[in-house]
Amino acid sequence: MGFIEILIQVTWVAVVLFELTAAAVEFPIALPNCTDSCGGVEIPYPFGLREGCYLNHHFSVSCTTNSSGKTQPVISEDFIITNISLQGQIDMSMYIAHDCYDEQGVLDDKNSNDAWLNLSGIFTVSNTQNKFVVVGCDTYAYLQGYQPYNEQYSTGCRSQCESTRYIVNGSCSGVACCELDLPIGLRNITITSESFNKHAEVWSFNPCSYAFITRNGSFTFSVDALRSLRDKKEMPMVFDWAIGKERCKDVENICGGNSTCIDSDNGPGYRCECKDGYHGNPYLPHGCQESEKILPKEKEKEKESPNNIMESLIKFMKRGEVKRREKVFMEKQSFLQLCAVPFPQLLHLVTALHGGLERRSGGATTRDRICHVLLVGRLHIPALERVPFLVIGVDRHDGLIVGPASRR
Repeated sequence: MGFIEILIQVTWVAVVLFELTAAAVEFPIALPNCTDSCGGVEIPYPFGLREGCYLNHHFSVSCTTNSSGKTQPVISEDFIITNISLQGQIDMSMYIAHDCYDEQGVLDDKNSNDAWLNLSGIFTVSNTQNKFVVVGCDTYAYLQGYQPYNEQYSTGCRSQCESTRYIVNGSCSGVACCELDLPIGLRNITITSESFNKHAEVWSFNPCSYAFITRNGSFTFSVDALRSLRDKKEMPMVFDWAIGKERCKDVENICGGNSTCIDSDNGPGYRCECKDGYHGNPYLPHGCQESEKILPKEKEKEKESPNNIMESLIKFMKRGEVKRREKVFMEKQSFLQLCAVPFPQLLHLVTALHGGLERRSGGATTRDRICHVLLVGRLHIPALERVPFLVIGVDRHDGLIVGPASRR
């Protein structure tokens, strides 16, 4: 087996072992004696499923069973939660506004509706994760709501076309589909869709007007949507959530130990975040637990073995603290960085795992070849939020530079 193939296998052994190790590491996300999931969705504190398990009524979640027998978490009576992030976001299903007509131009009451959402003040529509989308060839629609300080907000979009001739599938560029960015701090929203001419001239291919807010990337427009959206009731949507209405400097925050308070960047309130070197739920009193530390100097000999080196590689990946385009470099501990493993230890590791390594060149040149293998391959390293990272450079002092890989 050639040198390059060996190094590729070693790299992926580290990744696979990391997956197995990380799966066994669990941080508490709910208060003691509180259920922490519903229908496969994690419910972290400050949210909770019963009194005594949530911070206040704004964070109360109900675990219900729908007509199909499926268990699902809901908030504010009937809005289905699909994910809650401790980074201050919650994914929910949001209604689509329909305005539908029959072939004679009579309003189809059964399939026509406005869409509204009036959650408590801790929730704001994510302006970075959503778009306002309007679909139709005889269509105009409005989005209304409130921004901070109860200032009213309203916007709209119109779309008219006589046929499907100029419609481009996959493009929401104004022909039968238009989309708008959203402002900061939007809440208590109402969406209304309307028709200019009751779809009389386009009914054969577009019987309805549609309008909705949806998560970026979740909707791809096509000519089929002009008809198929009539039977679709909901779209995925992302909200930001925060604690209270005060900023960090103005309140005694609820953040637990080893965490810090951060002002919300989408409206009032604040959220909590574990300090560097800690992971877990920052809203619990002891939720932020210490991450794997760099081994102390007195264990220098112990860490020389191949097993300890591999463990250290795994711990480095598990730390999940690499930031966008950040150079990761630690003096005298470079063995923790994939591309900066001191050559003797790496040679020892490869030899132990593969029964030998043909050394065709000196240490520095071989190190370059090792780095090249890591650079040309995309390493999906699940960090704290399971974001794939791509090795994008190595500096002259053996520091490893990483950045987020494009999602597929």
